[in-house]
Amino acid sequence: MSLPRKLPAYIFRGTTIGHPGSHNAQTFPYTCTSLHPVKALWFALACLQNAPNDAVVYVARTENLVTFSPIYNVLKKVEDEVGLTMKPLDFYPYCEGYIHVADFQKILQDMKIEAYNVARIDNISRLCRETKDLTVKNVITLVDEMQQYLKKS
Repeated sequence: MSLPRKLPAYIFRGTTIGHPGSHNAQTFPYTCTSLHPVKALWFALACLQNAPNDAVVYVARTENLVTFSPIYNVLKKVEDEVGLTMKPLDFYPYCEGYIHVADFQKILQDMKIEAYNVARIDNISRLCRETKDLTVKNVITLVDEMQQYLKKS
């Protein structure tokens, strides 16, 4: 099964630069991504304390990933998660690039979207539940604004 064509134009992964994923993510293989950019930011912010220079959100066009099978877990509704049947290190080359959390937060602030929360593994689900939906137009505008900050892996 490949990614359904009804997915939005972009998916996002909050992590640290080049993070290979957990042992299970590498073995299975499995890469967690989110359809919601702010929810991906919460995951990147959870990495910020241990990796302040490397906490980022990766941005990928879904059209570049249509040959990979999606896997959904119990957090699909909370995190807007789409898991991809690939190792995280194999996912990064398909990305448009990554943006550091500080640059991403500034863009969101300019768009009047709340992005300054303390995120930890123990409060990510709550933050995700409290995160407002974005319109397709908001996401496209956001990705357009990110272009000047995106770095390639």
